[in-house]
Amino acid sequence: MKIGALMLARSGCSFIDKNIKEVNGYPLMSFGMMAAKQVKLIDHFYLSSDSDLYLQMGEKYGYSPIKRPTSLSKEDSKSDDAVLHAVKNLKFLRRCDIIIVQHANVITIYHLVLLLFQPAPFPLKLNHHKSLCLHRCNPQDIPF
Repeated sequence: MKIGALMLARSGCSFIDKNIKEVNGYPLMSFGMMAAKQVKLIDHFYLSSDSDLYLQMGEKYGYSPIKRPTSLSKEDSKSDDAVLHAVKNLKFLRRCDIIIVQHANVITIYHLVLLLFQPAPFPLKLNHHKSLCLHRCNPQDIPF
């Protein structure tokens, strides 16, 4: 089973650069990145953004850049369109069985019908791993 993580981070927000504002010494979007990188079941990591600064920052955390057009990065742009853009432009994402969509400004993972919300930056590893295991095995087989 192939699993890819796709983080969405647009710069055209009413709160300018909110995705890279520092929280406890880290850019906001890095919390979701660090949590996803701990999940060994995820094969590849991508960041979709219209901002070169965001894309460079994502690379520091192991996320491959996907340059999103400005037409998909406006205040009224839909996340679905950004996801479709990424999937259409990356062969790996088209071959994924599961794509985890992360939003840079919240520590939330949307995955099919699963929504896992963590109100605090940590602990994230256990819950993300458990949510992925629920799609791969029976819940009674999860070792925690």
